[in-house]
Amino acid sequence: MKLYVTSLIDNEQRNKSGHLYKVDHETGNIEKKKMMEPTLAYTERRVAPDPCRENQVGGPPGLRGISIYNDKVYCANSDSIFCYDRNLNLLKDKTIQNKSTDLNSLHDIFVENEDSIWVLSTGNNRVVKINNRGDIKEEIDFTSDDMLEKLKEMHFLLKYRINRIMKENLNSESSKEIVFRMNTLAKNKEKLYVFLQKLELLLQIKPEIKIIWFVNNTNNLIERKLPFINSKVNMQGGMDCEFIDSHTIIMNNTPEKKLEFYNIQKQKHMYSLAPFELGANLEKEGNGNQYKHQNYLRGLKYLENSNTLLIGSSPAKIIELDLKNNQVIREIELEKTPGHLIYDIEAAQEN
Repeated sequence: MKLYVTSLIDNEQRNKSGHLYKVDHETGNIEKKKMMEPTLAYTERRVAPDPCRENQVGGPPGLRGISIYNDKVYCANSDSIFCYDRNLNLLKDKTIQNKSTDLNSLHDIFVENEDSIWVLSTGNNRVVKINNRGDIKEEIDFTSDDMLEKLKEMHFLLKYRINRIMKENLNSESSKEIVFRMNTLAKNKEKLYVFLQKLELLLQIKPEIKIIWFVNNTNNLIERKLPFINSKVNMQGGMDCEFIDSHTIIMNNTPEKKLEFYNIQKQKHMYSLAPFELGANLEKEGNGNQYKHQNYLRGLKYLENSNTLLIGSSPAKIIELDLKNNQVIREIELEKTPGHLIYDIEAAQEN
């Protein structure tokens, strides 16, 4: 089995970029390491840069979401989608470099087929389905008036939370725009999900839009009395989610440096695991800076055949966790120097 891994790099290192790695899972050896391709779209817009592109989250420091479809590897960066073969040779005719603002600060990606590619346009608070030329086929804009009203009608807790975020933004000196912080797409059979951090909401978006659950991390008396609450775990820093079966989902709880296990059928938080307590070489203390601390968890991949979970961290390494015995099996080190952070992990058998 081969692992395909994307990484970001600290934006302070202006002349460098994140990488795409091909790693042999059995040996842990890096078979190929490729620097991110230059992006025409970003270069042409540097004259009037979007502020969100200049920080660590939305800037161009490397590759983000990764998806494998047949013999092709698709990777998203801030404003482009690169397509490679399994040996990481760039397929220029399959690569999408968007020159408009439709694809803004891309994060996660899921390739349904070669002409239907789902991407998270985090900078626009949108989930977008595009074809292989970059044309939009379908779009869910979470900040449109119609969508905001639809969300509010789904559950009165959502109405309360959305109104609270809108009020906070109106009082903000830095930004008047609504930001839901969407970083992750999750696939489970024919269903597609997105996690909206600010709302602490897991939402099914395909085949229909449907609430899965909320996370409760508030002392507000109104929310504490609601029957739809399933957990008191703070998930506003949740970065990734991964299904391990039809009803169990794992989420990275980045602020706490833990993994949270949820049963979506019972709408219940099951338990937490902290890799640093299970033998992982991670710093227990620290604020979880995604580049400088050895405790930032980002990127998840469940390997069903071995019941193990691959977890990305920084400096760029993969922690392999045995979920049956709840213990760390090994760590695969991709980079030794600080400043590198794994963003996403995929796995595929060799053809």
